[in-house]
Formats: sequence, structure tokens, C-alpha cells
Amino acid sequence: MAVNVPEARNVRHEFEKYMTMPLTEQTALQFWKTEKKKLPRMVTIAKQLLAIPATSTGCERVFSLCGNTLSERRARMQSETLEKQISKV
Repeated sequence: MAVNVPEARNVRHEFEKYMTMPLTEQTALQFWKTEKKKLPRMVTIAKQLLAIPATSTGCERVFSLCGNTLSERRARMQSETLEKQISKV
């Protein structure tokens, strides 16, 4: 994957600007909303990193898998084996 050097420089410049900004009492949502014009690339990154999944389907799938994998019949299963099974999800 090729790196767009000018874009990478812009992101780095925005990050450096962000790091020198004073702390505020705003929530993360308020902060990024007010700073979106000054730090447009950082806002995009923040949205990706701070996004909350709309559903808990992924968690529920793992819990369900654990319930099906670790049962009374399989009570002697080693924790390493269970971890390997869960990590496949």
C-alpha cells in the first residue's frame, strides 16, 4: 500500500497541533464537534477510534459460543483450548 506523503504530513501536522492544544472541560464529542474545521483529518480518525458499536451482537456471539463450548460435558477442557476456540470467532 502506497503512502500519500503530503496527506501523511497533514495528519502529522494536525496531530502536533492537537497535542499542543490546552485541555478543556468539554466531552470528547463536544471537543471534536468544535474542532472539526481546525482538525478535519484528526476528526475522521477520532470517529473511527471512538465509535461505539450499535449492537452487542459480537459479544453475544462470543458468550453463546462459550456456553456451547464449555458445558458440563466438557468441564475438563483446558483454559488454553477454550481460548483457542473463542479466538476463532
